[in-house]
Amino acid sequence: MRRPLLAALLALGACSPQPPPVELVAFDHARRADYAATLRDREPTLLAESDRHFLAAQKAHRDGDDTLSLHHTRLARILWRTAEAHSHTKDLRDAATAAARRQAQTQEEAQVLAARLEAAERAIERIERTRAMQKKLEEAVRTAHQERRANEAQTRVEQAAAMLQQAEELDAARHAPGPLNRARQSLSNAFDAFNQGRYAEASQAASVALADAGAAVSAARPAWEAEATQRDLDAELRALLDESARIGHADARIEQRGLVISMRELFVPAAETLTDPGPVQRLADLARSHPRFRLVIEGHSDNRGRAAQNLALSDKRAHVVSAALQAAGVAADRITPVGKGDQEPIADNGSREGRARNRRVEVIFVRPVVPVPTAPGPAAPAPSP
Repeated sequence: MRRPLLAALLALGACSPQPPPVELVAFDHARRADYAATLRDREPTLLAESDRHFLAAQKAHRDGDDTLSLHHTRLARILWRTAEAHSHTKDLRDAATAAARRQAQTQEEAQVLAARLEAAERAIERIERTRAMQKKLEEAVRTAHQERRANEAQTRVEQAAAMLQQAEELDAARHAPGPLNRARQSLSNAFDAFNQGRYAEASQAASVALADAGAAVSAARPAWEAEATQRDLDAELRALLDESARIGHADARIEQRGLVISMRELFVPAAETLTDPGPVQRLADLARSHPRFRLVIEGHSDNRGRAAQNLALSDKRAHVVSAALQAAGVAADRITPVGKGDQEPIADNGSREGRARNRRVEVIFVRPVVPVPTAPGPAAPAPSP
């Protein structure tokens, strides 16, 4: 009685189905993501076609034809990515429309959104062409040789498209238009060649596109990073300007050299003694909160008295402020005190009010210098054979 039961169990284990291919499992997980419901609402036709290929892939796997299952899985994934791209494009269009309606939106932000929208539309076009390429690949798998060459060409085209996408995200249209445009043209040629079954030509054109797109990335990245750093600095200077209102008895403005805080009534008249340490302490708090800025402390005076005495007093006052900042925890190597005397008035010394404005200490949060990358020169000609 035990032997027939054991034989039946062994036969059942031998008939266990093979696990589905990795790409089929990965796509099944992707289509169950949280945003799947949103995609189905927005792109029902594409999702329905993707589901059809997914079910066909499952059936092919159950029938034991994993090659056919893989092709249906890729088509289902491409249709899914197309739906994602359309959905993302809709979000970008909505964002661009909202940006145009906001009065505080700067022209630069609108241009960035427009550029992103254009890049997204280009990405959709490339995805659509990739979809057509995948369909063409189905025809090529009739022979092993054609399949291998088609797969190699597809891989190279996808690598070139990914590199081109990266170049566009780095704003290579401004920073490296030459190699970017060449890469776009070569990639378009690769798509055309692939969809006409000329796989060797498609691989060659995609290799050229990949090289040009890589050159565009290398050329655009330094300028893009420099601009991003400059935007960060500008934003931090604006934050500094807002925070400087807490200092008291001070006016602040942003200049090319950085944030200039003009502090008055800091010292006892004709002396180098602080009237109130509070404003300097609040200035130190501000400096510690923004450590990447150097500080230049300029002492200024009116023109009463001898010029040499005014210069000496303004220099001593600048050093007193410097010492107070260091005592409050600001590193000494960030601070440069200097006396200006009566050489840089900001008001008329002929009136009491004007002289009061000229007796000041200006603290400059110096804008760090962001190196501007230079465009690479033309490549040297190849030596003659």
